[in-house]
Amino acid sequence: MKIYLVTMKSLPNDSINERLKSMAIEAAWHAENPNYTPVAKVEEAVAEADPDPFGTPVPVPAPAPEGPPARQYSWINQKDDAAKLAVWRNALTTRKTLLESAGITINPDREPKEDANEYERNRHFDNPTFACVGDQLLKILEVDDSITVKSAAPIATDSHEGLLARLAAVVAKLENVEIPDPQNIPGHIYNEHCEVHTPGNMLATYNETMLLEDCCTDQLQMSMDDGWRIVAVCPQAQRRPDYIMGRWNPDYASGNGAKRKP
Repeated sequence: MKIYLVTMKSLPNDSINERLKSMAIEAAWHAENPNYTPVAKVEEAVAEADPDPFGTPVPVPAPAPEGPPARQYSWINQKDDAAKLAVWRNALTTRKTLLESAGITINPDREPKEDANEYERNRHFDNPTFACVGDQLLKILEVDDSITVKSAAPIATDSHEGLLARLAAVVAKLENVEIPDPQNIPGHIYNEHCEVHTPGNMLATYNETMLLEDCCTDQLQMSMDDGWRIVAVCPQAQRRPDYIMGRWNPDYASGNGAKRKP
C-alpha cells in the first residue's frame, strides 16, 4: 500500500475575490443610503407621471447628491457577476462534496478574519495539497482527473496508515511556511538584548565553557578542532567578535569559572 501526496487544480476564479469585495462596498453604501434613486430613473419617473410637457409636473423624489462609490476594480464587468459567482460556487460545492465522500478533510492554514468574505473563508479549497491512500485517490479520479500526484511513499503496515497520512499532511503545510526574519523570531530563540542566537538541545549537554575574546578565525578553528562548539557569537564594534564556546568533557572537574583565551 502507498500513500500519495496530491494537489488539486485551482477553482475557476474569474476574479471572484475582487468581485465580492466590490459588491460588499456597494452593498454597504446602499444600506446607508436607502432612498437613493439614480438620475436616469428619476427622469423616467417624471416622464411617466406627466407625459404632457405643458402640464404641471408631478413631484418626484430627487436623487441623492452623490451616487454609489465607483467599483474598486473598474475593469470587472459588473453585469456578469452573478454568472461568474454561480460557476465558482458550483465548483466549490462539487469539490467539498467530493473530498467529503473520499474521507478527506482540508483545514485552513489560519483562521479567517471576522469580516472575511465567502471566497476568503473557502480559500483553502482552491489548489489544495493533501495526503491520501490508493482507494481515496481512485475515488477522486473518478470525478476529477486533473489532480497532480506530487509524491508516493510505501506504507509498511496498515497500522501505520493514519500516522503517515498525518505526517504527509504536516509536510504539505510546511512547504508553504515562510522563513521569518531572525529579528522577528521570539526572544527564547534570538536574544535581542545581546543580539545572539541560542542553540538547540546540544546546549544541555555542555559541562564546560570558554570565552574567546577578540578571536580570529584561525584560533576559532583550532578550538573547534579540540572539540569546542560555538554557543554564541558576540559582535564588537571596534574589534573582532568574542565567542562563547562549549563542549562535553567527561574528565571535567569543577573549577572557579569558564576558561579564557585572549
